[in-house]
Amino acid sequence: MEVSEEESRTVSGIPQEDIDELNKEDEEEDIDLDNLASLQVEKKQTVYDGDQQTYNFQEDNERIDVFIKNYLSNFGMERTLRVFEQEFYEHLSKGEIDMTKIGSVPKVYIESEEIQKKIGNLQKDLDSAKIYAEKANSQFLRLNKGKENEKIKHRRVQQEKQILIKKIDDLKKVYEKDNKIYKDLLKKYSDVTVKTAIFDTHIVSMKQKLENLEEQRLKLEKTLSESKKQSAELNEIKDKSLIKEELKGNKIIQWTPFPPTPQEIPNYNVNPANNRMNIFKSFPGHLRGVTSIDFHPKKAIIATASDDKTWKLWKFPTGELLMHGEGHKDWLSCISFHPDGILLSTCGGDATIKIWNIIEEKCIHTIIDHAEPVWKTKFHWSGDFMLTSCMDHTVRLYDLNNFKARMSYRAHVDSVNSINWIYYSNNFVTGSADKTCSMWDMRTNICTSTFYGHNNAVNAAMVDNSGTYLASCDADGIVKFWDVRMVREIATFDECKQSANCLCFDKSGNLLAVGYDDSNIRIFSGIKKSDAMYKGHEDAVLDLLYDPNNASLLSCGADRTFKIWQ
Repeated sequence: MEVSEEESRTVSGIPQEDIDELNKEDEEEDIDLDNLASLQVEKKQTVYDGDQQTYNFQEDNERIDVFIKNYLSNFGMERTLRVFEQEFYEHLSKGEIDMTKIGSVPKVYIESEEIQKKIGNLQKDLDSAKIYAEKANSQFLRLNKGKENEKIKHRRVQQEKQILIKKIDDLKKVYEKDNKIYKDLLKKYSDVTVKTAIFDTHIVSMKQKLENLEEQRLKLEKTLSESKKQSAELNEIKDKSLIKEELKGNKIIQWTPFPPTPQEIPNYNVNPANNRMNIFKSFPGHLRGVTSIDFHPKKAIIATASDDKTWKLWKFPTGELLMHGEGHKDWLSCISFHPDGILLSTCGGDATIKIWNIIEEKCIHTIIDHAEPVWKTKFHWSGDFMLTSCMDHTVRLYDLNNFKARMSYRAHVDSVNSINWIYYSNNFVTGSADKTCSMWDMRTNICTSTFYGHNNAVNAAMVDNSGTYLASCDADGIVKFWDVRMVREIATFDECKQSANCLCFDKSGNLLAVGYDDSNIRIFSGIKKSDAMYKGHEDAVLDLLYDPNNASLLSCGADRTFKIWQ
């Protein structure tokens, strides 16, 4: 059976123009099977040209009839296939179909079928790839979010690391500080242990002394009747102007009677001194250390004594030199004005006490009774008596009307470093290298009370103007406050490891100034720790004194200067 030209145009169901166009494009360039979009575009661009009359098929091994059979079989068209085969073989048996003239399926159809298969496979791969891409994108977003979270965590960890480093540095500093404190406390503990053992020894000693005092009390009670008789005799003596005593060479010494205790004491309730003073003026007064300073009772004059064996008078507060005194053969330890302001006393390492008349500018008397250096001299408020303390363990009372020793007070067993009168009374207080302070009645030569508690030599002791409190300091730098009436310790302050050399109450009794070997002056306001420290001296502070108006503090030291603080 012959196939007409029209049938040959539509035998494959695709116009010949499209086939030719596909063949032409195939020759021009290879088809990119991986590019789905290009394949889709190529499929959409298939054009049918009705004017084209001829088709150029490319022969292939598969005949058209076989292609049709396979096509029908592939799509499950079994009845159509049977009809096609029946009719095809009928025509073939009748000789109406020439097998030699049956063409083969054009190559383009085969390639198209292969392309369609590849497109299907690629579409499946694309769908799978999209699914995987979506999963990968979701995973990427999760990972990216996790990355940001990790960055935030990393920054937070870095910040916490810096904070921890800073805390570690702070803890190191705290550790170093605490370690230092621990070592100091350990040292203090060892010191306290040693002091405790010493204190236990002192307790035993104090018990023994208490027993001795109890025995003395019993003896005093027994002699009470006799003391009453003696007091009556003393009252008669006080009414007389002079007391007569007979000496070896049939020479009569006339003693000045002891003054009665004043009925009215001058007002000492002045305003407290300023506890925040600064250096007003500083004067390089001597060639060596200035050991003592005193204020004139009536005029604005300062007196100083020095290790250079001289004493000087200065105008206050200008520091103008008014007088210069020489006569001692060794260092001076103390200078003191007489209440009338005309006389002054000096003492020192040559074991002498000199009395000077500053009006006549000369030494009017030299006392040579002591055999060892004399530390202090103090005039009684009446002006008739003078106390001296000496390294020979004694305190002596001199009658200034005849410059003779009236009494010797012996109770200390070591050098007596300090003496001070109790304000407007006939009693005085001493401080000794035997680690005790004692109070005395100058008239009876009796030690009325002794204060135990220091562990080293007492350098200074003083009672406030009210007569209530006693302050003392020692070579260990310890300052103690005592209740005079109860004879007991009130407070102890360890403000410095170096020696406390001198102390002084202000006129109100509210402030206590203490001078130390470390060149500083510490101020105690009431019975509590020091709340101020004056720095200005370059060496040990040796003496202190408030002026009569509590307006200034005078100090002198081993740096060869004396200073005015206001």
